[in-house]
Amino acid sequence: MNTCIKNIYCLDSSVFVDIHRYYDVKEFWDTLDNSFTVGSIISHRIVFDELTTNAKLCSSLSTWISERRKYFFGETPTQARYVSEIVKLFPGIIDPFSKKDQADPWLIGLALERQSRSPLFPATYSVVSQESSASSVKIPAVCKHFNVKHLDLPEFMKDIGLVLSVKKI
Repeated sequence: MNTCIKNIYCLDSSVFVDIHRYYDVKEFWDTLDNSFTVGSIISHRIVFDELTTNAKLCSSLSTWISERRKYFFGETPTQARYVSEIVKLFPGIIDPFSKKDQADPWLIGLALERQSRSPLFPATYSVVSQESSASSVKIPAVCKHFNVKHLDLPEFMKDIGLVLSVKKI
């Protein structure tokens, strides 16, 4: 990863799904691909699993994600400590009856873990999701509590300088 990167985005599966549904243009995917390559976008292995192994989504999205497996990071003991604290403080962030791993607390744990490192060139880690900021138990509320920046998809697009326009033909 490039140590000069100032902003690193941790993307939730909801972002990839909405990009695929509503913004499926080559330039957007090229921008994401380049951002993965330079290290300014990362995600969690559980997000990868949601979009591939456990997916009931369009195969083109699963295929695209599968080709970028190395940018989706697995669980660590440090993340597990953060996840334990997150779930204790925000039990509604997960469904306790689900048989599948749930990415939300792990994605925030990944951002917290990376943010807590003290590199020579510190970066700002943002969690990007399409969850409502009105909820007191979803990703935006947890991010606010732990002082992690949260962005929704339009805010993320603006932050990375991506503008999509509509053109009448």
